[in-house]
Amino acid sequence: MPNNHTIQIDDKTSVVVLNTLSAIKLNGSNYPAWQVQFNALLIGYDLIGFVDGTKICPATSDATYNYWKRQDQLILHSILSSVDETVITMLGNVKNSKQAWDILNKMYASKTRSRIMHLKERLSRINKGTKSVTEYLQGIKSLADELAVINSPLDDVDLVIHTLNGL
Repeated sequence: MPNNHTIQIDDKTSVVVLNTLSAIKLNGSNYPAWQVQFNALLIGYDLIGFVDGTKICPATSDATYNYWKRQDQLILHSILSSVDETVITMLGNVKNSKQAWDILNKMYASKTRSRIMHLKERLSRINKGTKSVTEYLQGIKSLADELAVINSPLDDVDLVIHTLNGL
């Protein structure tokens, strides 16, 4: 049954239209948060295979080719709609959603590694100083949360050690 998130192709096939109106727009400095959000959207609609390469484009003679092509282009449109104009220029010649996904990952993944190092360094240097206990703990939690978003969560023991070291 069609709804506002699908386009009916025929009696048995429909494609999903991803709603990215509330998506974080990728601006280059927020890739980890953007990727987490977009991954959740793709997994939720069972479309992650288009960008991770596990759902391969069928031959043009295959009956499912038109479905695959239309769905892939809707995903590509959603990716392009969720990035800032400065990022779109890097995606000008992409033909499918996997190409766009791979380019964005290549462009920003190394920045993520340096971001992890930067956040861990800040965490190791944080101290209570004249801050209230609440401000101090919020600062630690903020850094720990940011690390978790970029797939580098702290375990509880490390969190306690960093907290106690800054007192």
